[in-house]
Amino acid sequence: MKATTLIAEKGLAYAVNIIESAPSNATQWNEGYEFKCGQSAATISPADREKYFVDMHELECAIWSLRRIEALGGIVAARDMLEQDKRSLNMAFTPENYIDVNRLAKCIQDWEETCITKGCLVEVDFVSESGTIYSGKHFKGQGEVDKFEGGRVFGRLHDGTPFMCFPCDVLITGHKVDKHLVEFEKLNRLG
Repeated sequence: MKATTLIAEKGLAYAVNIIESAPSNATQWNEGYEFKCGQSAATISPADREKYFVDMHELECAIWSLRRIEALGGIVAARDMLEQDKRSLNMAFTPENYIDVNRLAKCIQDWEETCITKGCLVEVDFVSESGTIYSGKHFKGQGEVDKFEGGRVFGRLHDGTPFMCFPCDVLITGHKVDKHLVEFEKLNRLG
């Protein structure tokens, strides 16, 4: 499991708790894999390893990335800073710190993989250059994300028009509320 997927599904506080409670020499976190009696870690299939285990260093880096984006004033400010820095030197100087452009780009990528998820409500504003019937069309309005894959955001505007764009073309305005989940959470709180 990717660290950004774990944070997207369970939350930043959960990920921070993993880092704080894990032994200092831990290299991976098991997220739901059930070992059989006497089973060795060496016998875990690559598919199960991919699905259930999170690299601790990757998790620490993803947490740092999300905190860095927040400290810079949010994703919009971070993207603006990256664009300015790409135009000038390959390094960015701020009064508070020194940021390598490649590191900032990684922070932005981690933020996008964590925060742009299915069901996100977004505002889009871009001109499509897709080579499809929508090529050259200006997409502007509110919609919902269906998936984020390969560095592209796939979704639908509220009028039903599908779109595909870069993450920098979307602004997250909220998350779709699942009525069943809200009811389930209410029942759990009641005990």
